[in-house]
Amino acid sequence: GHRPADYRPTAHDVPLCSYGKSGPTSAMQLALQIAGRGGAEFAHVHRVVAWPDSPGPGYAVPLDSPAPREESATGLRVIKTHLPRKHVPYMPEAKYVCIVRDPKDMVVSGYHFFKSVGLGPLMPPVSIWLDYMLSEDSFLGAWTEHTRGYWEDRHLPNVLFMTFEE
Repeated sequence: GHRPADYRPTAHDVPLCSYGKSGPTSAMQLALQIAGRGGAEFAHVHRVVAWPDSPGPGYAVPLDSPAPREESATGLRVIKTHLPRKHVPYMPEAKYVCIVRDPKDMVVSGYHFFKSVGLGPLMPPVSIWLDYMLSEDSFLGAWTEHTRGYWEDRHLPNVLFMTFEE
């Protein structure tokens, strides 16, 4: 399956955890270059970064593919996720990067992104979009709950909690 129920991160895994439109693409580029000691090359980032909660199967390299780890100079594999903390398995061997972005900036980024990739003139007014994105009804759940879940793990030795600006 696309999201194996028995998946557990290993010492080779670096899950990048963030709410949507909060900076994972920039972080993926940085993490891939660190894992590849500056030599990571790829045609599309999702050919080397697994994304278990991606928009659809085939969009990203499967989570169970050994290729990203085998092709990495350090053996580290970067994994992107927008899942809330309660749905991301925690293992002390893995290295987690949790990114949070100011909700104003996240909402604006999301507004322009979704308007450009398909909603166009059907995009709701900014005030309605803002209410939706910060509500529990959002397709990613409430931003506050998502952020709280990762904030609670910020003290763990294998968790790097950082802001988009950092």
